Amino acid sequence: MKYIVLDLEFNQAFDFGNGRSQITDEKCPFEIIQIGAVRLNHKFEYEASLNLLIKPAIYKKINPYVGRITGLSCVMLNNKQSFCEAFEKLSEFVGKKRVIYCVWGVNDIKELRKNMDYYGLGIESKTIDFIDVQSVASKHLNRVAGMCVGLKNAVIAMSIEMNKPFHNALHDAEYTAKILQQLKREPLHIMRFSHDNVITSLKQPAKMNFATLYKYIENKLGRGLTKKEKWIFKNVYFSIKPRRFDKKNL
Repeated sequence: MKYIVLDLEFNQAFDFGNGRSQITDEKCPFEIIQIGAVRLNHKFEYEASLNLLIKPAIYKKINPYVGRITGLSCVMLNNKQSFCEAFEKLSEFVGKKRVIYCVWGVNDIKELRKNMDYYGLGIESKTIDFIDVQSVASKHLNRVAGMCVGLKNAVIAMSIEMNKPFHNALHDAEYTAKILQQLKREPLHIMRFSHDNVITSLKQPAKMNFATLYKYIENKLGRGLTKKEKWIFKNVYFSIKPRRFDKKNL
């Protein structure tokens, strides 16, 4: 399993006051213009990164506020790839094995799905499994319930070097990945975003306390277990899935 740390930058409609104001398309109110991604392995070790700039097609003029905070402009984006081309590259980067997306807040997952639906992409993928790193970091930093910490404040609080500007999809994904690497021993609650825009929590598998199981068997047998015997009992556990020795039941 891999972890894909994802961050997005968006463009949106803006009334330029020149008689040609942009009108919000309700099917896609936030158009993705940059995708930043960092791939981590199952141990949360860095593998690769991806930076995709996208030519706006729904809102062809950059919202001034978006341009101010991201530094992106029509001049920079007009010769870039389409969202469909960028999505294909993102899919290749993600790969075919199961992945968990890791995002700073849930909005990026919602808007990614809306952009996908707008262009008829990823129809076969009805759901997206993800971790809200912002929520995990907020709990880790003892924020008041319901109050989430901002990315920059989390970077400062966790003593992560700030050597790149924020509000750049790749840079923010890199910062989020570094935060996640520090939080990897925290409970990382996996959620699922479905095609009909419903977020649900996935049931977390219980962890097995094999040391206690082996001790129980050794007491019953009156002797120690060999490595081969421990291997057999471990495989039996995963075959029949007993619950008595799950850590939460001890």
